[in-house]
Amino acid sequence: MNLHAVRAIYRFEMNRTLRTLLQSVVSPVISTSLYFVVFGAAIGSRMASVDGVGYGAFIVPGLVMLTLLTQSIANASFGIYFPRFSGTIYELLSAPISPFEIVLGYVGAAATKSLVLALVTLATATIFVEYLSELAPLSTDSEDDRRIATALMHGLSTDTDDFTLARAIDFRAASQIAEVCDRDLLQDLSRHLIAPHAMDVIARSLSALVVKRNFATSGVGFVPDAERDTIAQAADFLIRREDIDTVIVYGVVGERYIDGSLRTHSASVDPAAWLEQAFGVDEKGRPYGGGRRDKGGFRIPIGFLGRATDRASLWSLVEHAMRQALLKVIVGDEPTTGVMVSPPT
Repeated sequence: MNLHAVRAIYRFEMNRTLRTLLQSVVSPVISTSLYFVVFGAAIGSRMASVDGVGYGAFIVPGLVMLTLLTQSIANASFGIYFPRFSGTIYELLSAPISPFEIVLGYVGAAATKSLVLALVTLATATIFVEYLSELAPLSTDSEDDRRIATALMHGLSTDTDDFTLARAIDFRAASQIAEVCDRDLLQDLSRHLIAPHAMDVIARSLSALVVKRNFATSGVGFVPDAERDTIAQAADFLIRREDIDTVIVYGVVGERYIDGSLRTHSASVDPAAWLEQAFGVDEKGRPYGGGRRDKGGFRIPIGFLGRATDRASLWSLVEHAMRQALLKVIVGDEPTTGVMVSPPT
């Protein structure tokens, strides 16, 4: 074996690494640091330790192996491909060196560089794990920290319907910031103030309420585009009635769409599947509605019908079509009866 040739290729590749430290060493270390920031801090802070091992420490072996494998492939392939691209590979091929010796020189250099990078990554990981484990908590003495904690607590409360839908991870997150929150500000934010126009839509939803079994539907008429959220607020209000567990509120928004919101307490009602069964899909196969555990929403374009100048006739048409679609899912093929209400304005 021509060890001189293998050593020459090895030294050439190692010298190339020293000339391109920013690309060869600094860039992978920064990428690893970003992994720690995103997964270690953002996600790991919401995960409890298992057997005394934090999430940050748990992902270190994976990140080290990720760096080791990717850099091994990248360094070896670049060392061979770039000379081929530039045409200098022919000088190497014309030298009295066997293919095995060429591969040994390139792979040896790539393995060395990858091991060095793995050690640097491990050192970086150690710093980040120690930082995350000793991450300074929010301080009650800092006004900014109190505001951040209050905003986070309000977000948790809103997203979980005042913790009625909270999971264990939500309660753990709340316990970490409970002592830092501004209780007075949090109470003001949680008062659930209702704007006058939202109150008007809620009143309309009450007057147009139709209850069938444990389902309730209500059409609120025409709603300005800027006030479309009031439909969801009306649904949130109606779902509190004790004899229903699913409510659908809908209205014509901006005279272009039928917008609606679904709220449910029933474990047997999947909002996304229920709305797709009621309204189907568009010409591209996309459902008109969607949702998650307890909430759903839908938007159905009314097309050229929105140009109608007779709002009463337009609303009667919308009301009839919506009741037919909704009651067909609620009661199957049972004929839909009832009195059409005049269009709320």
